[in-house]
Amino acid sequence: RRELPDCLACRARLNFLTTHRAYYQEQMEEVITRGTAQAEAALRDSVVDWALEELIYVAYAYQNTGQLARAGQTHYRALALMDEFGAERRRSDVLRGLSELYREQRNYEQCLSFARRSLDLAQKRSDANAQYHSLNELANVYSTFDQLDSALFYYAQLVDTVKFTTVSP
Repeated sequence: RRELPDCLACRARLNFLTTHRAYYQEQMEEVITRGTAQAEAALRDSVVDWALEELIYVAYAYQNTGQLARAGQTHYRALALMDEFGAERRRSDVLRGLSELYREQRNYEQCLSFARRSLDLAQKRSDANAQYHSLNELANVYSTFDQLDSALFYYAQLVDTVKFTTVSP
């Protein structure tokens, strides 16, 4: 175990790693409880980027446990914080999360709008990983609503993205 400098950002990152681990161990209640508390602590310490990371995981944990209204509130809170602090790095991910949420609620117009915005932003920022996930979400939207020609178009783009770009799993 290495000693890390005692700084607020380091502490926030270490705290986030516990949320990350709990999420991948499918301990969603732990993610919600701990992640929410750690997001608030990171905000108090002005470590906005790590607070946003926490909130993204908390929103997905709510979604995974069927608490869709709470998931939406958390995603929208993350967007509001991004607007307030100018923290744009994960905006495409939050927009995609909202698309997934509205797709789950079978709200075609909302999920399509958020999926397109997520893809546009990812392309504008040349973020290959976000583009991959946004293309996948857009294809899933069309597939969910039985627009298979459009779904196949975006799935084909997804395959091309994987062929020509390194994308982290």
